[in-house]
Amino acid sequence: MFEQAILPGRFTDGVSLCLSAGPRYVGSVHASTSAGGVDDETVALLRLLSGDLARLVDPLDGMPVPVADDAGAFAWSPSDGRRVALSRSGRPSLVGAGSPLAELLSPSAWPSGLGRHLLVVAGGELLAVEARPSGRWVVVEHRPAVAPAGLSLRELEVLALLASGATNRMVARSLGVGERTVATHVEHLLAKLGVGNRAGAVAFAVTIGLVHVRGLPRR
Repeated sequence: MFEQAILPGRFTDGVSLCLSAGPRYVGSVHASTSAGGVDDETVALLRLLSGDLARLVDPLDGMPVPVADDAGAFAWSPSDGRRVALSRSGRPSLVGAGSPLAELLSPSAWPSGLGRHLLVVAGGELLAVEARPSGRWVVVEHRPAVAPAGLSLRELEVLALLASGATNRMVARSLGVGERTVATHVEHLLAKLGVGNRAGAVAFAVTIGLVHVRGLPRR
């Protein structure tokens, strides 16, 4: 910056100002002058305009986004695929190109206009994921979840696949295990859930929004 612009332009003074929308950093302004210096009035004017300047460059259009302290979060625009991290642990790649969650979290798949809650089991990871509308954006929050009813991750995978309509044979092929192993998992999860048949187990899975995907991108 100095060698390419400031020194060749013979600038003698300057000021930098961070731009933010609430707690979110959205950019910065760097102003320089080649005559005299940047006076206090100019600095005060830039500060006065900082809110308007921030809205001009903010990809979320100045939208306030409340996020739970313990959640990873990001904003997503399904129409054009734009994603903006809202927390350090946010994983915008969860709805990136090729991610199976993109379709599940798209507003067109929501049971209502209020949003969608999912319990996602994938590759040894269990995530509670919530999507909700915020203007023309979708805010997605995610956090590690505790398995319900004392179910193991493998039992959750089996249950999620059963809820999708898979047979024991289809579950076995999907998970790379034998049908007898699947039958054992089904027996165990029915006992843990306290239900007498698969229909009761599937109803439980639907209630908690349980879904199985093959893998989730890390970041």
